[in-house]
Amino acid sequence: MNNYYLKNVPNKGRGLFANRDFKIGETIESSPVVIFTYQKGVSKSEQLIFINNVQTLVKTEIHIENIPIEVHNIVFNWSFLTKNGKKESCIALGYGSLFNSANPANMEYFADEKNMLLNFITTRDIKKAEELTV
Repeated sequence: MNNYYLKNVPNKGRGLFANRDFKIGETIESSPVVIFTYQKGVSKSEQLIFINNVQTLVKTEIHIENIPIEVHNIVFNWSFLTKNGKKESCIALGYGSLFNSANPANMEYFADEKNMLLNFITTRDIKKAEELTV
């Protein structure tokens, strides 16, 4: 995490801040995602993991009734980003779920469906110590 650091932001919670200057178009973070679909209180997810150095797709099913607000606030609309038509959402692992929102933001994010990643890229130059936002 040399390119950014985590600190508390009043009225937002934790946020990430630039540890150096960034130029427009730089990739700040590539976060693996956990993809899931909600169906009548059931969460189904898929995740690529390595088992004995072999990449394997693991599918899970969890019965749930409500999503806690803390989780709801870090969910991304995977189907909208990938245009795959599957009604899927995702949670970014790593630091991807810690970027606060702002309008205007200084980053945008794109789905890499093949590699199951969210890529966070700067939309303008960012100065050291500035909060990184989507």
